[in-house]
Amino acid sequence: MIELERELLLAAIDALDAGVAVLDHNQRVIGWNDWLASASGVTATQADKRTLAEVFSGKLSARLAASISEALTLNSSSFLTHTLNRNLLPLRTRAGLEMVHNISVRPIGTMPGLSCVVQIVDVTASAHRERVLRERQNARYDAVVESAPDAILTVDASGLIQFANPAALRELGYTKQELIGRPLSPLFDDSGVWNEFWREVLDNPSPSRPIELVARRANGSSSYLEVSASRWLSAGHVFVTAILHDVNERHAAEKALRSLNSTLELRVAERTQERDQIWQVSQDMLGVASINGVWISVNPAWERILGWFSADILGKTSEWLEHPDDVRAFRAEFNRLAATEKTFNFENTMRTQNGDYRVLSWTAVNADGLLYCVARDITEQRRQEDALAKAEDALRQSQKMEAVGQLTGGLAHDFNNLLTGISGSLELLQIRIAQARYKDVDRYISMARGAANRAAALTHRLLAFSRRQTLDPKATDINRLVAGMRDLINNTVGPAIEVRTVEE
Repeated sequence: MIELERELLLAAIDALDAGVAVLDHNQRVIGWNDWLASASGVTATQADKRTLAEVFSGKLSARLAASISEALTLNSSSFLTHTLNRNLLPLRTRAGLEMVHNISVRPIGTMPGLSCVVQIVDVTASAHRERVLRERQNARYDAVVESAPDAILTVDASGLIQFANPAALRELGYTKQELIGRPLSPLFDDSGVWNEFWREVLDNPSPSRPIELVARRANGSSSYLEVSASRWLSAGHVFVTAILHDVNERHAAEKALRSLNSTLELRVAERTQERDQIWQVSQDMLGVASINGVWISVNPAWERILGWFSADILGKTSEWLEHPDDVRAFRAEFNRLAATEKTFNFENTMRTQNGDYRVLSWTAVNADGLLYCVARDITEQRRQEDALAKAEDALRQSQKMEAVGQLTGGLAHDFNNLLTGISGSLELLQIRIAQARYKDVDRYISMARGAANRAAALTHRLLAFSRRQTLDPKATDINRLVAGMRDLINNTVGPAIEVRTVEE
């Protein structure tokens, strides 16, 4: 019964439309079906107990040998495709053609006595169809590229040219032998711009924005080109296709237009020469901006005051220069300017190249859709004003303290009187209590408390006068306050000075 089952299993393996080889743990053949015998020209008897390297006379692929070793030692499976691994085994189709095949290697059994199955599948027909389709597609692509009016170059990841269409050869003036294999970067005058663009293309899978470059032809002449590029992968390798569009006619037209306008420009230059002189020598910051706040022109005073060059300013708004507390207010002023043709005056603070801030006083007007602005640096003026305010504040405080010093004599006299009243009342109170005479005790207590309250009020007035701020700000009856200080002032200044009070 077991022998019958084994024969049926071998018959089933022989009937498979695929090659099957079974290897023991020493990589020796212990199974070889009819399909594999036909494809290899080696019978099962000839292959028995031999390794695949011996069966195929050393023509075994290194990758297949490694996969068999991994299956027997690591218990791992592998799948080898013809697209990544050519000529795995020297096999032939029934028509005698070289067979294109895929191979899978799978371990069977348990370790340490593992065996493995090597299965071969014929994909010659499908590979042939894929190759025909690919060749047709490539033919259509080649036809388009060959007839394209724009120069088309294919560059590898290292920047070397791998392909150039006829338009590229005509545009650059090189033969295909001279162009293929040379770096693309030296062909452009501004290699720095190209290198930056190249890095952007390699980092970004989507097509990059076109840039304009000047190429140097083989004969030394220059050519203006608009360059666009995108990267793609083939067999794990990175390539970049660059399309170079000739824009020499556009530059020639621009040059002709500039020539036609030269007379007008000369007249404008003459009329604006005086304005330009003022523009150059002005100590104030002058600028012209669009309605949305983008600076179109600035004078050299920007560099002198803020330290920024015109190239740092032009083409951008000034939000990146403004103090964070001023951005919203400055934008609001520009919006007001854009909405009316009135002249506005406002102030803001801008950052210098050194990281400091300068206070600027602006005068701006909207005329003909442009904003004309003048900014004066008032930083030192503001600092002087702040310093003057602090000095005035310090002077006022000093004067207060001087007045307090003048009041000291009068205060000492008043405090002495108040203390005398307190101590006298307490002494009389003590005598009355010692004599058990309690009549009029309340009167002496009231007299002492009244003198103490007057002393406290006097101290409070002195503190309020000498401090920079009041301790307890509240509504005050000025007439009553002045009247309450009348005696203090009269006793302080003495009889030589007449003091008069007027109530409102």
